Amino acid sequence: MSAHDDLYEFATVAFKEFGVPPVIHDTVTKIIDAYRLEVIAERDAQIVMWLEKKAAEEGASNKDSRVRATAIYRMADKLSRGAVRPPLSKGPDSIEYGIRITSNGPDSEVLRYPGDSRSAIEARLARHRTGNPDAHLVQRTVRHGEWTDAATT
Repeated sequence: MSAHDDLYEFATVAFKEFGVPPVIHDTVTKIIDAYRLEVIAERDAQIVMWLEKKAAEEGASNKDSRVRATAIYRMADKLSRGAVRPPLSKGPDSIEYGIRITSNGPDSEVLRYPGDSRSAIEARLARHRTGNPDAHLVQRTVRHGEWTDAATT
């Protein structure tokens, strides 16, 4: 479990225990997610600076050095634009959001919308709350394993 998941679980348990309204839980979850994104952005900036330093060290003395430097600069550029993401060390690949529409325990019904962003799910949640005021946002970590050959049918 990642620190992000630990913080989310702590907030969930603590808030349920003290009867904190779901809107505060959602706000704390957003703050946790925002902090995680800040940490990732800082890490990415450090990686870009390091790649640019390494590219400059390659120099331009011969064709091989220029080719390596160009490749490293391109990688730094892609990373700075978000075109490529470095893997998180043993962290989640992504977060999937859903809407829990009944609040009768961990096995209650969760509506899933794979691929939808958090903001899209929050918009759906607002519509669900008109008919079901207990509906609330839930999330889970999605981890991806290695690709394996599919079984033949």
